[in-house]
Amino acid sequence: MSRIGSFFTVPPNEWLFATHGDVMEAKRRATEWHTAHGTFTGAERVIEEFVRQWALRQLLAVYGYPKEWIGERIIIEEPVKMGSGEKEADISLRNANRRTFLYVEVKASGVSEQEFRDAERQLESYLASTHTATIGMVTDGTRVRCVRKKVDPNDFEYIPDIPGQEGGTALKARLVRELPKMGAKGKTGRNSSAVCNGVTRTVPGLRPGCFGGRQAAWARTPRFRPSFARSLTPHCAAR
Repeated sequence: MSRIGSFFTVPPNEWLFATHGDVMEAKRRATEWHTAHGTFTGAERVIEEFVRQWALRQLLAVYGYPKEWIGERIIIEEPVKMGSGEKEADISLRNANRRTFLYVEVKASGVSEQEFRDAERQLESYLASTHTATIGMVTDGTRVRCVRKKVDPNDFEYIPDIPGQEGGTALKARLVRELPKMGAKGKTGRNSSAVCNGVTRTVPGLRPGCFGGRQAAWARTPRFRPSFARSLTPHCAAR
């Protein structure tokens, strides 16, 4: 279960990113709502910014992200390139290298189930388009869903929660790469592990720490430089 908790109203005079154009416009609408109703209660059902400001507050208070990250590593309306077009993510979190690793998509409270599913698909499209982002959350203040990208950037799974930063130590938003199961033995009768982009998997016919018990296929192709192939052979000799 997500730790984000239940929605509560953050007064507009306490909103973060106060000088951002979208936030300023939402404040104007919130003022009109308060003038008409005498309260901000219920405004979250028509003004999405109320939900975003609640989510931002919870990222700091519950998940432990530093307030100093606001505007530097916690961003709103970050452009996400998608094919020939571009979208803007509601909330983005960046790592120490200023690369986005997590997205939060928000909707006005009480949207229909179809609208909520559409927001979830939107979140997944952001993750699929961003190599460094693997985890995301979508919420309307009442419903919360967290997803994680699998090996295939268009394949996702539900997870209980997003990572936080407690005690100054960030919990890594790691992508769990579930690779297809392979047979117990390959043609050579030997199995070993190979590492590719941080993923350990079983590959038939390979010995640990080398390219294989025999020259790798790419080393035997005519275009591969023979001198380099010979330099690899001693390290891959069968034991």
